Amino acid sequence: NNFEIYPLQNSVTSLTGKKPVSFSVRNKTSLDKDRTFNFNKDIKHYCYVADGNDLAYNFGLIGDGTIMLRAYFDGKNNQQYILESEDENGYNFKFYRNNNDELIMKYLLVEYNTRLKCLNDKWYTIAFSYRYTLSSDSYGNPELVFRVFVKAHDAAANIYTKYLYGQDGFGLGKTEIGRCLEQQKNMSYLGSFQTSYPLLGQIEMLAVRNAYCEESTLALLAEELKDYSKTAEY
Repeated sequence: NNFEIYPLQNSVTSLTGKKPVSFSVRNKTSLDKDRTFNFNKDIKHYCYVADGNDLAYNFGLIGDGTIMLRAYFDGKNNQQYILESEDENGYNFKFYRNNNDELIMKYLLVEYNTRLKCLNDKWYTIAFSYRYTLSSDSYGNPELVFRVFVKAHDAAANIYTKYLYGQDGFGLGKTEIGRCLEQQKNMSYLGSFQTSYPLLGQIEMLAVRNAYCEESTLALLAEELKDYSKTAEY
């Protein structure tokens, strides 16, 4: 299927041996064993725990690209990051769930609410796909297409597509999975604290491709990843 697959069931390495550019082991205490992967009762195997530890890859996606993963939310916050990426121009693309369970894209300081929801305690297949081309209008304005795909188990997929014009290029370079790229300062009535706005849940079956994908391709991959998750032992 031309996707690079990172099962994230007991390793952060892809099936072809590609490794993250940064990764921190999750421990409950200094004497604990690695708790990076915890057992999920719904799918009955181990998956990556996304609660704030560093897991970043350099996908090097320029022009067109797609990232798909399976995610399970079991906490609640105003921003729960699925991923954040920085392109070659230093611009950040942010993709997270808000406190209304809606998936939000943020690029060049503009938020795009997909209105697609992911609820707690349920597995979802989530994909972000994009295409950057010169448009066919007489001005030759660049066209940037964002597509978000969300599918719950045994439910129909939901799609959001956004067209942007006049952009300066787009790509996914260094990409943090399950949190934002940098710790951010936040304020509460108890004072200030640092947070990486983690997903607060679990992730598995990360898949990456250097191509824009139509809905049919995303739907097919979603089923393949679900089957891989059930049958494969990595």
